[in-house]
Amino acid sequence: MTGDDIPTSPSVLNTTVLSNFAYIDQLWVVAGLSGICAVPVVREELENGADDHP
Repeated sequence: MTGDDIPTSPSVLNTTVLSNFAYIDQLWVVAGLSGICAVPVVREELENGADDHP
């Protein structure tokens, strides 16, 4: 992620928050946030889903 692609009002979550919402199968809550920022490995995991993550 570079300065050019960071939203003006980002939603930044740590892995605990993401893991907890994934555990209860409620990632729709996270998806509803605007300007989600994630490091590449977390973005890949979100895009692929927990079932496809090694």
